[in-house]
Amino acid sequence: MKSWKSGVGICFLVVIILLSFISHQSSTYAASIGDKLLTPEDGWTRYDDSFSKIKRSNGTFGYTPSEDPANAYKGGYYYSTNKGATISFAFVGTKVRLIAPIYKVQSNDIQVSIDGQVVKNYSAYSANVTMLALVFEEMNLQEGVHIVSVVNNQDGKELEIDAIDIDDTGEMVDIDQPTPTPVPTPTVTPEPTTEPTPTVTPTPTPTPTITPSPSQTATPTPTPEQPTGDRAILVVTMNTGLEKEFDLSMEEVNSFITWYENKQAGTGKASYAIDKHDNNKGPFTSRKEYVIFDKILTFSVDEYSAK
Repeated sequence: MKSWKSGVGICFLVVIILLSFISHQSSTYAASIGDKLLTPEDGWTRYDDSFSKIKRSNGTFGYTPSEDPANAYKGGYYYSTNKGATISFAFVGTKVRLIAPIYKVQSNDIQVSIDGQVVKNYSAYSANVTMLALVFEEMNLQEGVHIVSVVNNQDGKELEIDAIDIDDTGEMVDIDQPTPTPVPTPTVTPEPTTEPTPTVTPTPTPTPTITPSPSQTATPTPTPEQPTGDRAILVVTMNTGLEKEFDLSMEEVNSFITWYENKQAGTGKASYAIDKHDNNKGPFTSRKEYVIFDKILTFSVDEYSAK
């Protein structure tokens, strides 16, 4: 009888240990790239791609509706097959995930930049279909405001972002609102310059003649020529070689130049919004393209008169 009770006790202890292990494994599960993620995991909150603070630019975007929650988050998603098509947003937090379809019509070269730095290129191409899949994540950002840009590098294939997950303590913000804190440039105190000692030329006369060294005249820095027309074509060349062209008023061009020069001097926002005006397409009331300062290689202004 005693041996029987001892055996039951051991079996009960084994069951308790197994249940504890299974519970621990379940509570610590985290999705991996490629997994279907219908809802955000603990510690995350989800935004649909139709959220007003998520911007689309540099391409024509269509919309695919779907009432099946297993195929699309909140009724559908936007897509573009244009090379260079961009989806961008800004958020406060330390981590971010992109939720999108994986299929053979998707682009196999999608570039993700955070705060102006390319962090990864991923592929959403697959012969098998996975809707609402986790295609990208960044888990170790510094607490604060971050600007994310997602660019399609393959023409004819689709860029789609169905939803975006961020910290459940964070929030989406306007992309033209945040100004990343610039890293201060250390001030270097120059070493004192010793003035040249005048050359004393001895002469037969009792009083020596002192010949001072000639002082150098500083060459003035030329002032950039200010545009004088009433409109201009602003061509911005990125450090990737891509050229972006905008037809703007001179007031808008001057505003862009002022932002660029201020940012070059160490002040101002890291990005600049350029209104695309009559190039609006689709259901949007306005379209703006955001250029990142440290991605600009050069720009030119071709003035003309609209009169």
